[in-house]
Amino acid sequence: MTVGATDGPNSITPGTTNDPRYKEAMACMQDGSWPQAIEYFSDLVRDYPNNRRFQNALEMAQFKADVDASTNVRAKRWILPGPRALLPLLVLVVITILLFYAVRFTINVLGPLLAEAEQTTKMDTALDQARNLLDQELFDEARTKLQDEVLALSAQNKPQKTIHIQASGLLATIDLDEQVFERYQEGVALMEKEEYGSAVVLFRDILTKRPDYKDVAKRLTEIEQLAKLLELFLQADLFYKEGTDQRVQTIATYEALRELDDKYQQEAVEGRLMELYLAGAQSILSLEPPAPERLPEVLSYLNRLVQIAPRQEPGRSMFRMANDYQAGADAYATADWETAVNNLGAVVKQEPDYLGGRAVELLYPALISWADELQEKGETEKANEMYARAEELPVSDTDRARSGSAQTAPASTQASAVVTIDINVRSGPGTSYSIIGGANQGTQFAITGKNPSGDWWQIDYNGQAGWLFGQLVTTENTGDVPIAENIPQQPRVVQQPTNTPVPAPPTAIPAPVSNFKFNSASLVRCDPNAGITYVQGRTLVGGQPQNGDWSVAFSYAANGPVVAQIKAGPHPGYEGWAQGFFSHILQTDGPREGNWFFWVVDPSGKRISEYANVQTNGSGGSCQNAVIEFDSR
Repeated sequence: MTVGATDGPNSITPGTTNDPRYKEAMACMQDGSWPQAIEYFSDLVRDYPNNRRFQNALEMAQFKADVDASTNVRAKRWILPGPRALLPLLVLVVITILLFYAVRFTINVLGPLLAEAEQTTKMDTALDQARNLLDQELFDEARTKLQDEVLALSAQNKPQKTIHIQASGLLATIDLDEQVFERYQEGVALMEKEEYGSAVVLFRDILTKRPDYKDVAKRLTEIEQLAKLLELFLQADLFYKEGTDQRVQTIATYEALRELDDKYQQEAVEGRLMELYLAGAQSILSLEPPAPERLPEVLSYLNRLVQIAPRQEPGRSMFRMANDYQAGADAYATADWETAVNNLGAVVKQEPDYLGGRAVELLYPALISWADELQEKGETEKANEMYARAEELPVSDTDRARSGSAQTAPASTQASAVVTIDINVRSGPGTSYSIIGGANQGTQFAITGKNPSGDWWQIDYNGQAGWLFGQLVTTENTGDVPIAENIPQQPRVVQQPTNTPVPAPPTAIPAPVSNFKFNSASLVRCDPNAGITYVQGRTLVGGQPQNGDWSVAFSYAANGPVVAQIKAGPHPGYEGWAQGFFSHILQTDGPREGNWFFWVVDPSGKRISEYANVQTNGSGGSCQNAVIEFDSR
């Protein structure tokens, strides 16, 4: 029953409903002749395999035939039901047909569309993943992702052409970014090697391709800064090697370098600066003559040094001393004596010769002035402490300090002796005892005992017992001084044989009747003394010791040139002497032989007494300690 297509104007159009077999098949469908319909539709599908209508009609005829077979409907006896019975059947048929076409539509139309959509989703996901890998600079992984999961699939499906274009563009971006990344890494390496010129070329090339790539712009700025730092460092190093003549310029260059970047070559720069600051300060402090007016420069150097290294020595000590001196000098200028003493005292304690001794020169008057203020306020003890400190300073004249110290010295109950002239300290109470040392005028000793006659004092002399002749010292608080225990036995004086005739014992010069105020001059006695030769005595009026405006002079001859004269009785420097007492030392280190004349003079130097003559002996003699009295009777 197959009907082929024919040529000519009346031929049937292939694969259309004009085919007679299609009309026959549809008539069989209306009659319920399902097998005949199936046969016609099968021939049409075979001849026109791409015609979907013929295929769908064949499937419907087969479906109807299957339904009849399952319900035992006889094809040859077609009985139309009544209207009420036909309606449910028609609804069922329509629903069935709709379900059938829905299934076929899903399989034939929606299925491919859903598959295509799923593939597109996968490629979009792979594209996003490739972008993420690119952001992480995982270039090979991003490239593989695009090639395997996007480009390969999108090339097979024309509707996915947009994704293919995106993937191709991203692949080109990957190649560019990888190239830029490699140049960036090379530029960073060149920076670390301080090859800044080559690094700049690479970074600028990167900016032409990717203006906002990473921190390239920042690195170019950094390179410019580093180049400037390097230039300053090399310039400072050149100044440094030129020596002290370029010290100021060297410091200024290093400081400019630190101001730009205090971490650049930090150890080297700070080391050089500390050296230069210290040298600058020392050069000013060692100037001759000293230049205290330049101390602010010293402080400037040292202040900058301690900012870099607060604990560095000697910088820290020098800074503290310079600060103390400046503060002390400022306080001195404003008469703030306490502040001046505290600050200048700290300097002198550490370095007495600071600024060529200028600190001492300021400290001494500051101590005196503060002590005077304290004394006026009644703070005697504190004032005495300041006077004593001033007295210990190495200055040429400490008279003001000693005077103030004496005025404010606290009262003492300790028995003491103050030496009135330079004398010997002996091992026992007499000139026959050995000399164990000496004592200068003004030296004070604590008295520990006396001899039975009370004319020698035992003292503590450097930890051992020493003895001083009572008439050559002034004493205080001696009322309860006990007789010393264990007084050494007096040594025997062995006379050396001599052919020199022993002179006759001195005799008193008779007192002639005269008009002199002191008309009597008597040599009372003359004792041996191996340690010192001296003459002492008194001026008397009517047999009683008396002071006046007269002095006792002596010479080698009667009315000869005056060798020395001294006021009788207490006078400046000898306040502790008794009434009318005087003393002349002829030799401090042993016996001295000679013929001496003593007399009293008035303030004009005119003699107002008779002469007293003393002939002293040399070693082994019996007269080295003479006592003379001038009397007015």
